[in-house]
Amino acid sequence: DIGTNLTGPGGPDGFNIGGAKGGGARAAGGIGGGSRSRWGWYAGQVQKTIAEAVRKNPQLRKAVLSAQVRIWADSSGRVTKVTLAKSTGDPAMDEILTTQTLRGLRLAEAPPQGMPMPITLKLTARRPQ
Repeated sequence: DIGTNLTGPGGPDGFNIGGAKGGGARAAGGIGGGSRSRWGWYAGQVQKTIAEAVRKNPQLRKAVLSAQVRIWADSSGRVTKVTLAKSTGDPAMDEILTTQTLRGLRLAEAPPQGMPMPITLKLTARRPQ
């Protein structure tokens, strides 16, 4: 299940992507405090794309993980840089998440003009039950 409640905690550009019932990724949180923020509509687009990318990666789909990542997207919506603010605790999983899953990912839309980067995301996933 993917939720898109944009009222979660976080800094001015924070997300919270957490585990969903039955496993996979659930998106919640927002940029600037919710859907009424200047960037809230874009937050929903990014959340959906990131949740789908995590779910489609066979190694992450079944993983139990918690991490915080920062992503930078270029003017075309391509993720050009990914750094870890908080590791999963597993260097191999960190590499799969950052390099194989997020770096190079094409977001549904380009970031709006003037949107601050990076976008910070908290990722939490658990095994399907």
